[in-house]
Amino acid sequence: MKTTLHQTLNLLAAHVEGLREQGVTRLTVGAALPEIRKTRSVAPSAEPRVRGNETRPASESRPSASTSPPPARAAEHAPASKPAGPALVYLRTERSPECADAHDRADTALILVCEKNDLVGENGELLARMLHAIGYPLPTDTGKPLEAVADLHGMAARILCFGAAAHAAVSTLKMDLSLLRGKWQSTPGGRMIATHAPSYLEGNPAGKKAVWADLKNLLQDLGLDIPDWTKKQVKGS
Repeated sequence: MKTTLHQTLNLLAAHVEGLREQGVTRLTVGAALPEIRKTRSVAPSAEPRVRGNETRPASESRPSASTSPPPARAAEHAPASKPAGPALVYLRTERSPECADAHDRADTALILVCEKNDLVGENGELLARMLHAIGYPLPTDTGKPLEAVADLHGMAARILCFGAAAHAAVSTLKMDLSLLRGKWQSTPGGRMIATHAPSYLEGNPAGKKAVWADLKNLLQDLGLDIPDWTKKQVKGS
């Protein structure tokens, strides 16, 4: 059978493709073309493998476990530490002698709990005026850090908390100040009432009316009256 030119070219192209598969990329002119090594894939054995009473074809046998180590798991980040709350302090104060009360001053003493920032600057000045209005001076010291509410037990007749942070630290009800402001609570440190802090009133002057109502509630609970200087101021306003 005669071979046409087209068939010859096809055979030659197939031969060159076979050489490329074997890694031959260059031939010297005049050199004999190397023989193409024919390879064929070996089909897997079709013989079944027997395990107990189960017959499973070899093609379905489980693959061997990989010897490569499993991919490393991403390191689990530790949860971020909770930021520390505001620095709370407490101070003890007694009713001013100028009030001329019938009660012993020790029996009407107060423990003030507030943020440290409420004792300085304009906040401290406002706090001093609030206490003076009910006959109590603001101590000149910076107070002691509040570590445990139980440490306040027996130190004074009542606990007066200023602000949400102070209220949350002393109260055992785990409720917002907005719900419990002006209401009496029993705590490990003693009988407590909470109101707004001076720092809150700076941006919410309308809250001063609520604070004044809470302070009068405190005096009434102690059986005390509003000082004369406050009565005159209220009457003249």
